[in-house]
Amino acid sequence: MGIYLVDIGSDDWADEDAYAPIAQELAEELAEELAELGLPPYTCPPEPADGTGERFDVKINVPMDSFGRLCRAHDVSGELLDWEVLIPVDLDEEIELPAESAYTDTTRVAGAPAALAAARHLAEVLGLPPGIPATSENLFLNSWFADRAQAAAALHPGPWTEDLDAAFHVTVHLRAAEFVLRTGRPVTYS
Repeated sequence: MGIYLVDIGSDDWADEDAYAPIAQELAEELAEELAELGLPPYTCPPEPADGTGERFDVKINVPMDSFGRLCRAHDVSGELLDWEVLIPVDLDEEIELPAESAYTDTTRVAGAPAALAAARHLAEVLGLPPGIPATSENLFLNSWFADRAQAAAALHPGPWTEDLDAAFHVTVHLRAAEFVLRTGRPVTYS
């Protein structure tokens, strides 16, 4: 049990019992803004039919307190903390929708481009080491931090080693934003 950050597939995005209420509210909210930019409405792209599509899943199993402090210290709370769904649309600020999410009565949606910029900034501040998995299927990021972070810290010392909880969350948010922009699929807390 616990909280996970996972991708949303197109079937779930369209499912009335899953994310369709959020998808419909979001489509209405963004329709005018996207039309002004000459862009089509946002839809969740389908996964490859052959089942080879990349997935995103991370168990949020370490405290977020120091990550929250880091975000507030660098003024990136809105980009990294204040959302339940991350989409591949460049938003000026997060949007609050009157549709329930997994843990709240409303759903805050943020844009992956801003989240990516914020996470990259924090990754530079912490000096994250090379070798952290670029994808997060099958809890790869959880495994790396549990099994390899200490060895990486010996080889690549830096500020990231002083707070592995914050480093974990910065990495998760960095990889989540990269995933959303690479695949076009949203991620959410589940």
